[in-house]
Amino acid sequence: MEEALAKHMGVCGRFNRVGRANPVLMQSEAMREMLKKSRGQVRTSPRDGADAGAGRLARSSSCICAITKDLNSVK
Repeated sequence: MEEALAKHMGVCGRFNRVGRANPVLMQSEAMREMLKKSRGQVRTSPRDGADAGAGRLARSSSCICAITKDLNSVK
């Protein structure tokens, strides 16, 4: 629990230093971390072996718009 809290606080601190000033840097760092974690992992397809969507990223919502809106309202 303590380790998770310390890691979370580190990420929040880094976000507040870098992410708010330049959200693109934070996004590229997050992508780099995802690639590091995904290397070497064997993936199973939810389609029972069908590779119709292999190599594609699933859609998700992003907080970049909200961050940009917050930054614009501060100016």
